[in-house]
Amino acid sequence: MSAVFFFFNLKNMKHIQTFLVVLAILGLSRSSAFAQLEWAGDKYLDDGQIITENIILTGNTNIYVNSGTAIISGIISGTESLAKFGVGKLILTGANTYTGKTTISDGATIVLKYPGKIENSSEVILGDNAKFDVREADYFPKIKALNSIYSNSEVILQHSSDLYLGNGGEADGGGSFAGRFITESPIGGIVKTGSATFTMSNSDHIVTNSFHQFAGTVILNGCRIGRYMSQNNNNILTVIGDVTFENFFDVYQGGAINMDLTTATPSKLTIGKSIYIPSKLTFNVKTTMPQENYVLIEAGSGIKSLDQFMLNPVTNFPDAELSIESPHKLLFNSGALKVAETKLAEISVYPNPTIGELRIEAGELRIDNVEIVDIMGKNMMLLQSQECTLNISDFSSGLYFVKIRTEAGEVVRKVLKE
Repeated sequence: MSAVFFFFNLKNMKHIQTFLVVLAILGLSRSSAFAQLEWAGDKYLDDGQIITENIILTGNTNIYVNSGTAIISGIISGTESLAKFGVGKLILTGANTYTGKTTISDGATIVLKYPGKIENSSEVILGDNAKFDVREADYFPKIKALNSIYSNSEVILQHSSDLYLGNGGEADGGGSFAGRFITESPIGGIVKTGSATFTMSNSDHIVTNSFHQFAGTVILNGCRIGRYMSQNNNNILTVIGDVTFENFFDVYQGGAINMDLTTATPSKLTIGKSIYIPSKLTFNVKTTMPQENYVLIEAGSGIKSLDQFMLNPVTNFPDAELSIESPHKLLFNSGALKVAETKLAEISVYPNPTIGELRIEAGELRIDNVEIVDIMGKNMMLLQSQECTLNISDFSSGLYFVKIRTEAGEVVRKVLKE
């Protein structure tokens, strides 16, 4: 009897010991799974180091990977910013939720690897020769804003899906990017969904594949892009200088294009292949000089009818109009420069009478020069500039005539010098 009882107790003891070991393992796993680090300031990671714990940013955090590759697989949260320093790679594989900025400093690289995300970060900023690599991220990775002033900064895109810039219906998706979007396949591109303004300014291939604009304003400054597609009739595209789309230009629901002919390199769109515009595309053209048959768009094909285009009124050029040379060119003709007489009539000179200082208010008109003569017609002053403040304190008391010559013509104002 005692032997049986002893055997039973020994058997139960083994089960109890096994149970305690399991509990210990579960406890360790549980504590590891819920472990959380608090980071602020400088953090140094070694080549091959893997951080599995979740991290909360309690202050702005600078992560240094000076060589090789380090991985953070935990989730990074908090409201502070994260910056990557050093030439080594930092791979993020957590579905991160932090809302501060993400800065990739000079020569540094951040890699998003599935299921890694930083879509809640307020913006991604790239330094000189910095790289943001999303080739191995989840399908359709997303960021809120993108900024870089460096032409050699790079965003490396996926082979089979697009990088989303912004969120539909939200005031994000903006920034100013002078770098390049790189992809090794003909599929990956950029999709702009937020309503903010996004500027691109790189004369090299800034987007080798497609750029989809679903919302907001896009400003292109001397860029070359593979293909452009616009999907919203409220979209605005501003063209600065020569902009080239090497493949197609598709505007499905209308929208507007701003083109400035007053700059050193006037706005022009060159389309390598065809354009497709089933709805009217509206042009806002700025010019201060008469233009005759200026080429706004030159395309491989697709310019079929003026019904595809509309021209908003052009300041000082009431007779401006569009014309086409089908199927390749959209032309702009300004007509003669005309300014309403009311604009000339609104030019004022004050104070009047004056003891010396005179100010000229010409509104939107450009002043070419100002001449002051006395009642005998003698020239007293001639300014070949756009100066709006004059000093006639050395003039004798009496009546003078101020001749103001503008882009729209000349007006004369009488002034009494006390």
